[in-house]
Amino acid sequence: MARGEMTLQCRPMRLGPVLEHLRESFDELLAGRGQVLEVDEAGGGLAVVGDEARLVQALGNLVANASKFSPSGARVRVSAAEVGGRIEVRVQDGGRGLAPQDLQRVFALYEQGTEAGRPLVDGASAGLGIGLAIVRHIAERHGGRAWAESEGEGRGACFVLELPLAPAA
Repeated sequence: MARGEMTLQCRPMRLGPVLEHLRESFDELLAGRGQVLEVDEAGGGLAVVGDEARLVQALGNLVANASKFSPSGARVRVSAAEVGGRIEVRVQDGGRGLAPQDLQRVFALYEQGTEAGRPLVDGASAGLGIGLAIVRHIAERHGGRAWAESEGEGRGACFVLELPLAPAA
């Protein structure tokens, strides 16, 4: 990724298979943590020109993070919608949220969010701080972008993967 060597196999595709893959991959994992994964199928018919495996990777990173930073009993919601001629895939959690200064910083390579100046997750479960950098890189390689929204610490977070809508056939 850092050397720009990530290759994409882009083709016109619908988001439905990506959303279904997320459900199949994460439903049981989140249930084991006492969490619920909600995947809104309404956006499944939206079309992008994309690399299915890389989009699954990016959204999988977002769902895994949402689960990691959410307590038992939380809901992780994935939805997709057309907004202004582009597609926004949103991963919303009910977890710790992000401080305003962390909204952009968490996408930098090897960076992680903080809570009162301390890392959000300690020890082995903290990860390397590369997942969101990968998400942003995949979004940009698809002609899109990624960002985070949060009303602050303790109020959950929403990570958005924005992609260009596929041109009409």
